[in-house]
Amino acid sequence: MEQGGSGYEPEPLGLTPARDQVAAYYRARGTACDASAVFLTASTSEAFAYLMALACDPGDAVLVPRPGYPLLDYLAALSGIRLAPYSYRYDGSWRSIGPSSPSG
Repeated sequence: MEQGGSGYEPEPLGLTPARDQVAAYYRARGTACDASAVFLTASTSEAFAYLMALACDPGDAVLVPRPGYPLLDYLAALSGIRLAPYSYRYDGSWRSIGPSSPSG
């Protein structure tokens, strides 16, 4: 480290050793996974926010299960995305049981 430097070197996709471990976990279970394809976030909310920014445009509608992630309504509103909820149940396997009331 240079004199006066902080030594901080950001890794925007997550720390390399952590990404290596995630990739190894999936490879050990038979899934092809390279650490370069792993993107770690600090929270579920952060991951959902990235996904909405990458996959949706403001005004888009996204089909989501109810019940679901409790902060999704708030995150969708911040992104200008409309949620289209559906209900589901488990009776040996997960099944959609039709639309539920729309989200604001």
